Amino acid sequence: MFDLGWQELFLVALIALVVVGPKQMPAALRTVSQVVRKGRTLAHEFRRSVDEVIREAELDDIRQQVRRAGQADLGQEAERIVDPEGHLRRQFGPEDVLDEATRRAVDEMNPTDSADEPDPDPRPAPPPEQAEAAPGRESGG
Repeated sequence: MFDLGWQELFLVALIALVVVGPKQMPAALRTVSQVVRKGRTLAHEFRRSVDEVIREAELDDIRQQVRRAGQADLGQEAERIVDPEGHLRRQFGPEDVLDEATRRAVDEMNPTDSADEPDPDPRPAPPPEQAEAAPGRESGG
């Protein structure tokens, strides 16, 4: 970019010494350093604000992607990815999913007879002596 070697710096310092004078040189150097510091500060703030604008623009893009993802139907998306041309849907329609033999096999494995169902409370019934003493909770001692 802008490259100054030691020879160029020596030439600039010699010209500044001749133009400004030896008595005014410390004040001139102080002023130049303050101007350079302010320039660097402004450049840093400008860079930071540009970075912030870029970050906000990226966040807006991400927010829009999240909104689109939230609105998408996952079932349709999965179907579109797995079967984009619809061959599987035509071959295995919802009416063909379970044929009659499969339905009978499922029915045999899961009988709906209520007599064969186990007792919902598997704890054993208390002995008759405890059942009579439990309501009054009276102890003999």
